[in-house]
Amino acid sequence: MRDGTIQRKNLDQEIYDRLIGKIVNAEFEPGQQLFINDLVEEFGVSCTPIIQAVKMMSSNGYLDGDKDW
Repeated sequence: MRDGTIQRKNLDQEIYDRLIGKIVNAEFEPGQQLFINDLVEEFGVSCTPIIQAVKMMSSNGYLDGDKDW
């Protein structure tokens, strides 16, 4: 256990957490397709952390494989 210091997340994890938050808050319609370029623009990051976050979401069952992105 840490001594109360704040742990830094990597960018992939931060994007993942934000996207999950959008799902939980119903900011995406069920079955809505996500476009990497739109997410790049929204979050102001390169496509690499977006793609990694989307892959994590897919492997964790939040997205339907390549069908949603």
